[in-house]
Amino acid sequence: MFSDECSVWAYPSHVKVWTKSSVVPLYQRPKHSQTFHVSAGVSLRGTTPLCVFVGNMTKEMYTDILEGHLLMSAEVLYPDGYIFQQDNDPKHTAKTTKAWFQAKNLTVLDWPSYSPDLNPIENVWSLMKKHLSKRGDRNIEVLKEEALTYWDALTHQYLQSLVECMPRHIQACIEAEGGITFY
Repeated sequence: MFSDECSVWAYPSHVKVWTKSSVVPLYQRPKHSQTFHVSAGVSLRGTTPLCVFVGNMTKEMYTDILEGHLLMSAEVLYPDGYIFQQDNDPKHTAKTTKAWFQAKNLTVLDWPSYSPDLNPIENVWSLMKKHLSKRGDRNIEVLKEEALTYWDALTHQYLQSLVECMPRHIQACIEAEGGITFY
């Protein structure tokens, strides 16, 4: 089970404007865009529910999200057990978080420090953000609903392709000695 979180802004800051004239069109956006965050897990057998939240995630919030969104669905997807993957974010490696995993008898994959981010869920986040940025609506509540709809529409074939590419991505990373890969 591969997990991660990401942030979504109502007005993304990566807007590019191409023009042939000497007058550049103005693109106005708020200085501080509204934002929300999402957290979830993907696997070869399916996804966990998408958790949408506002505010900074703490180690306590992280274990609450795992308890409320990940644990039950992961047990349904993998009644025979699974290995949980997360990055080395401090809230993921906090003593209380480690204790929570131990109390739940869950195996967490060792993840090297300063490692390239090979987590397949990153591809989902990227495409979801691209999908949301194409929408004309910048209402944060509408974007949250659209994120949930996007998540629920993920197909098994797409998830399978993400997970099955992992051996190639890892091999490319090994060959690049941890450097940049083009996958």
